[in-house]
Amino acid sequence: DEQLEFGADASFLGAGYWNRRQILPSLLGHGWTFKLWGNEWENPGALEACLQRGGTRIDTPTSVKIFNATAVNINVHSYTGEGFDPEGDGVNPRTFELASCGAFQVVDARTLLPALFDESMMTVIKNPDELISSVRTFLHEPARRLAMAELSRKRVLEAHTYVHRMKSLLASVGLS
Repeated sequence: DEQLEFGADASFLGAGYWNRRQILPSLLGHGWTFKLWGNEWENPGALEACLQRGGTRIDTPTSVKIFNATAVNINVHSYTGEGFDPEGDGVNPRTFELASCGAFQVVDARTLLPALFDESMMTVIKNPDELISSVRTFLHEPARRLAMAELSRKRVLEAHTYVHRMKSLLASVGLS
């Protein structure tokens, strides 16, 4: 029952920021299932048919179910302009959440991302035009997709938990 509700070939979980409203409709009409989860999707236009639960906020336990029931999770950072932020540096929490669940993701490039994860762990795209081909590729390469997701999960557990962050914080203020 959960696989039916939460499962999809591709999905996106997050708020309906401007750039996401421009990019995500490109995922429609390719013969794969696409589900859109999250809030702030009023007047979703073409995305209305794939918007789940009427655009309500999704809690953490449900997020985990979505991540694990989706073949290709889309992780597009918010940006107030068109496409991807050309000066985007920070990595959103979703990157770590997806990785910690062992879920495969396609993420937009961020300057700080290579220090955290390498491209053997997730697919990094540099512009929205790469999104469709990346989804298509990884829908047809499940073994590669699963191997990458497992590497990203391993990396999170080795270096990116809250324990790691607190040790780093305490060391930076001289309390370690």
